[in-house]
Amino acid sequence: MKKIYIVAIAMIAVAIVLLTSTAKEVSTYGTFVEASRTGEKVKIAGQLSKDKEMLYEPRKRPELF
Repeated sequence: MKKIYIVAIAMIAVAIVLLTSTAKEVSTYGTFVEASRTGEKVKIAGQLSKDKEMLYEPRKRPELF
């Protein structure tokens, strides 16, 4: 078998592995209700309300803003 065929097969195999691994990490956009109902990862998009006070206390609860 020629080297070019071996290289082409290896590149196709790498492409298939990359595509299948990234397909697992794709999540959908949803609401807080959908996120709590399903046990899956969901991206939640929203808008920051600038008219409300913003409190961030990293020493107490660093995961919240």
